[in-house]
Amino acid sequence: MAKAAAPSLLATVLFCLAVPLQAQDDARDLLWRVRQSVLQTVEGMPRYVCTLTIDRARYQPDSSRFVPDNGKHHVHSCDSLAAEVNGPGWKRQLTSSDRLRLDVAVTHSRPGVDSEMYSWAGADRFSNEDLFQLVHDGAMSTGSFSSMLASIFGGEAANFSYNGDRTTIGGRLLAEFGFRVPLDKSRYSYVVGANQARQVAIEYGGTILADPATSDLVRLVVRASHLPEESSSCEITQSLDYRRITLNGGEFFLPSEARIISLHTDGTQAENVIHYSACHEFRGDSTVQYRREPDTGTTKAADTASTPDLALPAGLPFRLVFTERIDTSEAAAGDPIQAKLKTPIRDRNHILVPEGAVVKMRIVNVRHFYGPLRVPGSDGGAQRASLTMKVKLESVQFGGRSYPIKARSDSGVSQFVQIPGTMARRVEVGGADRLENSDEGVFDFFDPNPNRIVTSGLESSWLTAK
Repeated sequence: MAKAAAPSLLATVLFCLAVPLQAQDDARDLLWRVRQSVLQTVEGMPRYVCTLTIDRARYQPDSSRFVPDNGKHHVHSCDSLAAEVNGPGWKRQLTSSDRLRLDVAVTHSRPGVDSEMYSWAGADRFSNEDLFQLVHDGAMSTGSFSSMLASIFGGEAANFSYNGDRTTIGGRLLAEFGFRVPLDKSRYSYVVGANQARQVAIEYGGTILADPATSDLVRLVVRASHLPEESSSCEITQSLDYRRITLNGGEFFLPSEARIISLHTDGTQAENVIHYSACHEFRGDSTVQYRREPDTGTTKAADTASTPDLALPAGLPFRLVFTERIDTSEAAAGDPIQAKLKTPIRDRNHILVPEGAVVKMRIVNVRHFYGPLRVPGSDGGAQRASLTMKVKLESVQFGGRSYPIKARSDSGVSQFVQIPGTMARRVEVGGADRLENSDEGVFDFFDPNPNRIVTSGLESSWLTAK
């Protein structure tokens, strides 16, 4: 009887071995199909433009979690901080938030992140500056459209593992793959140093969720924890949700939403939520070209008609008054706004730009600060609820023409004319460090509820610049 049972036992063992082997083959086949779909996007995507709306928030840990150290608040190690953040007792407070609205063009004319060009939403030119020069502060990221996908799927840099199936995102059964890219093969960089002057390659890994039925990439999660010491950051997690979109008769993967969370060594967290919208292809009559002159960039459309220069001597004073309302709960850096000259621009003998001329401006920063919050190192001081808004002049219109204009804020006399039901009268210009970006007008509003309407009537003083 024992001899008769042996073949049956052997068959059972072989069958059990065949199941994981078959699952391994299925996982490899699915990963190959997902890779082919992704590479079709990376290699075949036409030139296109999308609008990005980026909501940024900054959090500090509950005051009991701070560890004082020479006026600053540091946690002893990233490992202990990460464990605490993921624990049930972790609490955090919202300290500030802001919103950005940008256009991004992806040309694929150059490999990597360089294929992405940025401008403020609706601007008629793409800047030759990179994103970190356009947006001076706060956490930002690039490469979401194709560079990250090309790095993970395009070569042999990443090692993959199959983690099994799980139900998520609308109840769909999705396959999860893990991946890891070592430092010597990484093209993922962290920007550090003064003025973001240095890029340091970092190793990273993460997970991929794919739909076995369609071979679609559904979600990509990238995690990096071995960050440069000078970054004062412990870890970054970047999660991107993808969708199919039709461009030029073909279907491609583009992000629909991204979330980026950065954990810093002092326990603070920066969180960005990015929404992608209005993605469309460059048509045949559109061009994307680089120019190297400062503050010009690339034209979005094939409108090459030159705008005449307005030769204004530097240092001529003038006053502006806002002519439209600003809903600060919806406003974003990148939004255009409008004002008019309350006083003409004139030299000793002539009026160069008449009173009432329309001035086009752009919000370059609008940030909410929430209170009352304890400010680290302030000996019990508390942060006040407030709103800071920065604007930059772009053009002035009169005589049927529009002229570019450069001006710097004459910060000593900014004020707000009180209108019942609007934000408080008091407007401050802040510290002397703000004079470094002298082409920006800065307005501070102190109000218990910073999500308010700024109606027309906001006044400011400026000086023409070269």
